[in-house]
Amino acid sequence: MTGRNPEEAHRVATPLELLFDLTFVVAVGTAASQYADLLADGHPAQAVGAFLLAMFAICAR
Repeated sequence: MTGRNPEEAHRVATPLELLFDLTFVVAVGTAASQYADLLADGHPAQAVGAFLLAMFAICAR
């Protein structure tokens, strides 16, 4: 399967692309929420470590 040309005229997103984007947004939002909760509980080092690990897991290919 080959990728689509991003410079194609009148190109619209496929449902699979939209699902991927939505999944990414939910994952980042959840990581940010957990980060805020840990900071509020007074665990800044644990919050930063957990957030960095979560972002690595989300963004790593």
